[in-house]
Amino acid sequence: MLGRLSSLRRAYRSLYGWATGTLYHELAWGYEIVAWMVSLGRWDAWRCQAIDHVIGRRVLEIGFGTGVLLETAADRGIFIFGADPSLEMHRVASRRLRRSSRRAPRVRATAQLLPFTDGSFDTVISTFPSGYIFDPDSLNEATRVLSRSVDGGGPGRLVITGLGFRSDRPWLLRLLRALFAGSDMDSVAWHAGRAAELGFQVTVVDDAATPVRVPVLILQWPARSEEV
Repeated sequence: MLGRLSSLRRAYRSLYGWATGTLYHELAWGYEIVAWMVSLGRWDAWRCQAIDHVIGRRVLEIGFGTGVLLETAADRGIFIFGADPSLEMHRVASRRLRRSSRRAPRVRATAQLLPFTDGSFDTVISTFPSGYIFDPDSLNEATRVLSRSVDGGGPGRLVITGLGFRSDRPWLLRLLRALFAGSDMDSVAWHAGRAAELGFQVTVVDDAATPVRVPVLILQWPARSEEV
């Protein structure tokens, strides 16, 4: 019985990975519709939490998708760049920004190879990322492009949201984890622990009084080493 359950979970994760990949590429035009439906309209609020933790004046969003956060940041007067490997998402984001008369420079690039010089940004943002975000190459690149000193203060930061859900309602939490991860583990805690093991100073922001919460991870520059 346990073996069959494990097989079903693996099959579901494989199907889930295929579906999300397709939605990010061939069906990029429908991404926002699906995101709104599965989150019951909360997706934008969860995604835009990242902006509340921006420091400094230079910001990079990795995996900007449909460009909603780029548009929101521009509305708030934040100078933001975007990097994303999906040609389809670039097209969707371009249309969005053109309609709203907003500007945000964008490049087609992966998180593992960012075409920016060392220390280019004060904050790097990633929202609802796939597994790339904890690839050591991605973290190396994120820390490389982060400033060592923001406005004469502390180091730059990597802000990540969408790594998992939390809820004070056990049945709801089990349902969300089954639907979005196919696992019973607290993925936020797992990722926070992983980042700490790699030498980051980790802060988990999880204080919203709502039935379903999407915590924000804030990773500061490693305290003693520039290498991940």
